[in-house]
Amino acid sequence: MKKILVCIFLLLISNANSENTKKITLLVKVNNFGISNIDLREEIQIMKNLNINLKDTDKQILEKIAIQNLIDDVLKKQEIDENDIKLNASTFAKEYEQLISSIEKTAVIINENIKKKIFQKVKLNSEWNQLINQKYRWNVNVNINEIEDRLKDSENTPTDERELQELKNRLINIEKNKKLEVFSKIHLSKIKKQSLIKFF
Repeated sequence: MKKILVCIFLLLISNANSENTKKITLLVKVNNFGISNIDLREEIQIMKNLNINLKDTDKQILEKIAIQNLIDDVLKKQEIDENDIKLNASTFAKEYEQLISSIEKTAVIINENIKKKIFQKVKLNSEWNQLINQKYRWNVNVNINEIEDRLKDSENTPTDERELQELKNRLINIEKNKKLEVFSKIHLSKIKKQSLIKFF
């Protein structure tokens, strides 16, 4: 009889714990979009999958970073929708596949739900980059003379004209991307100030 009672008690505890893990709690509201404890748990899992060094990071620090990531993602998504930015999956499919492949090489098993979430993140970042490029590309000026001077001072500068031009183009793109990254942060910060973000 005692064994039966113990089994029933353990079963009730197990069910209670299971219910608690399934319970959805609203953590943050960004404009009209809610972020839940489930979103937070999945974001932390994604972060750990993408960066193995985060596995030993303090839980509170991880949660703080994850919440900020989720808020940023919501704001980016709303801005993308408002500007009607749409990209074909083929434009970011390769990046997604490389990302999943690099995670799996570390012997991490990713479930299908997390794979879908990572796909959505890659899609979101690609569309956000497209948005920033459209809005700010005319403000991105690269000093060509500075790049040419840098190449002259380098010992590894190729002598072949074609290779030299390819290197120059790569350096120009690197400089452009750096400047676009600055505009990306400025634009996101501006949106954040105009948004209603409420923590619960």
